[in-house]
Amino acid sequence: GNNYFHFIFDILPKIYLLNYSFNLKKINYFYVSDPKEWQIKIFKILGIGEKKLLSSKKNNHIFAEEIYAVDHPWYDKGYIQENVKRIPRWIIQKNREVFLNNSKQKIKNKIFLDRSQSKYNHCQINNLNDVKNFILRKNFKSYKPEYLSFKKQIDLFKNSSIIIGAHGAAFSNIIFCKSGTKIIEIIPADHPNRKCERISKILKLRYFRIETKPDNSDVNYPHKIKLNKKNIEKINKIIDL
Repeated sequence: GNNYFHFIFDILPKIYLLNYSFNLKKINYFYVSDPKEWQIKIFKILGIGEKKLLSSKKNNHIFAEEIYAVDHPWYDKGYIQENVKRIPRWIIQKNREVFLNNSKQKIKNKIFLDRSQSKYNHCQINNLNDVKNFILRKNFKSYKPEYLSFKKQIDLFKNSSIIIGAHGAAFSNIIFCKSGTKIIEIIPADHPNRKCERISKILKLRYFRIETKPDNSDVNYPHKIKLNKKNIEKINKIIDL
């Protein structure tokens, strides 16, 4: 639950499903993965205070009079990436309903998602400086989403016209985009994930997939990304569409 994508698409939907049958205020504690500060703030938006969060890392065993457990909201069996292709529409719509407020910003951001500070080593861009120099020349602004508050991430994605970046959890925020937003996902050709494609289809976003040559030569940095000249040219054409 500490991965941003899985928190938004796995954990929060469990809370929504529970809320259909029970009043959340009557539940004494929520047994969760070791909650991070950003998660605590999101739980608070749902009316779940920090004092109600029990860390599974600190509390390995619990006793209770009643325990309610919710199954995974979209994964049931088989290869998880096949299930990602069928993420339910209701999860996307419910997250928008709960968190997508009426932002007063009217700017149209062109943003590049820099995941170089991610604690996960996969899908890192090898020639990042070359890519960022090209992006900056096209009047994009570079952001490291993990340094932004949840609200600022929502506002940023909601008010963006084009979003470019390497595959990663930050792309979960495209659920807050307006229809017609261009989504350019850079991803190795052998990476099976299709979450952005699924979300884009549901929300009528303009999705483009830039596939790079597979590189798993370093086990510590799987799915390394290196954009070649053809990749850059393709991105350039998409930006100008």
